[in-house]
Amino acid sequence: MSTSGQTYGQSAVASPTTSGPTTVSASFADLAEMSITLTFRGGPVLCEFVGAFTHSSLTGRVDIGLSLDAAGEVGVQSVTDPVVGNLFQVVTMHRFSAAAMAAGSHTIKVRWATSTATATASGTARIFRVTEMAS
Repeated sequence: MSTSGQTYGQSAVASPTTSGPTTVSASFADLAEMSITLTFRGGPVLCEFVGAFTHSSLTGRVDIGLSLDAAGEVGVQSVTDPVVGNLFQVVTMHRFSAAAMAAGSHTIKVRWATSTATATASGTARIFRVTEMAS
């Protein structure tokens, strides 16, 4: 039986309870409650994030990226708010290769930054899922 494309390892979902966290940082920082630590078997890992945001500046940009074990951000998506205070969505996903995911415990985080002023994650409208896939 082929297991190609089927989940075979750990999987977890982070759903926040902290409402409306903000950042004014131009450097990437952890997004509240968007961190998952699991023990993986060594297969590739698919990470998916969806969140709703607002920004206090017309030219304000929100950057969202994923970090594996405190390494630099990958899968970075940047969105500029088209209207001050307008609700907009940011979606990002990244597949960490089996080579990057040695068997053992790993922490994957959603991290964010802003180009100027204040970015706000809208309420608790964000979700982060990590799934180890078959090689």
